[in-house]
Amino acid sequence: MFYLKVPIGKDATISVDITDSNVFTRCVHCGKEIQADLDQVFAECEGPVVSASVFCSKDCCYAYHKAQGNELVCEDDDADFDLFAEADDD
Repeated sequence: MFYLKVPIGKDATISVDITDSNVFTRCVHCGKEIQADLDQVFAECEGPVVSASVFCSKDCCYAYHKAQGNELVCEDDDADFDLFAEADDD
């Protein structure tokens, strides 16, 4: 089991188990908060998971890549969180 451990003071920390219902991210294009399926992220991400970007919709995927000047076909497997792109280190 994996968990997050975050210091909240000099001598205190909070530990939270990572589950299939408490992992969220933000759409790289519009900023909308979306629930992430880590199994899917690990399966589909071609690079380090920490650099994966997720889109909330096919429209955001296209808009993001169009703004970046990329010609990428955004795939959508009837889910609203499985659209990935390489993160920009701006």
